[in-house]
Amino acid sequence: MILLIGGTKDGRDLAKDILNSNFKVLASTATEYGKDLLGKHPNLTVIYGKKDYNDMIEIIEKYKIKCIVDASHPYAENVSINAIKAAKNKNIPYLRYEREKTEISGIFKVKNYNEAAEALKDTTGNIMLTIGSNNLEVFSKLDKNRIFVRVLPLSNVLKKCEMLGFSPNNIIAIQGPFSKEFNKELYRQFDIEFIVTKDSGEEGGTRNKIEAAIEDGIKVILIERPKIYYGAIYSEKSKIIDRLNNLCL
Repeated sequence: MILLIGGTKDGRDLAKDILNSNFKVLASTATEYGKDLLGKHPNLTVIYGKKDYNDMIEIIEKYKIKCIVDASHPYAENVSINAIKAAKNKNIPYLRYEREKTEISGIFKVKNYNEAAEALKDTTGNIMLTIGSNNLEVFSKLDKNRIFVRVLPLSNVLKKCEMLGFSPNNIIAIQGPFSKEFNKELYRQFDIEFIVTKDSGEEGGTRNKIEAAIEDGIKVILIERPKIYYGAIYSEKSKIIDRLNNLCL
């Protein structure tokens, strides 16, 4: 059985490709919502919830995992680190599938969320955060009246936003990715002067978000991807399938 760590759309697509190649797949997603999106297949088992290193070891042993395919989000740092360690401990192959980076000039890059918040500390004008909900607390010390958070429309996410002090007027609960034109309309609607985003790749709508901002004179702060040594990284699903055929058949 192949352990696929995913939850994103391209991770779900990869799961289908692996299943269609006659492998049994155990898919692990962070949320129940991600689990539901995977659908059903006779050779697919799905589990959800955040997994630490010990959880990974237990899963490998329980399901007799032959290989780990890590298709988690580029910013799910801890998940990947735990998967790499667990694969090494159990002496099984680890394959990293990752979206290619988005190369765009004219933006301000920072290494982490704290640097992004620091860069905004002495600015004026409205800010849109398009970084998900996991690190919103880093920005909660800024003037919340000028911060608009774009997050998934999930009850636990909305609850977190409210607990951090963001008012309903400043919460944009909507699921992307969106076209460049739609992004522009959102920026104009909320009079945005800064956006903070991550490099989630073309599939995650990064280019459309950034180009829409640049064309309207909005300053872009991009949080760079964590630097993790994965070994070989594959950005084509077909190459993952080829490696699985070589390793696990």
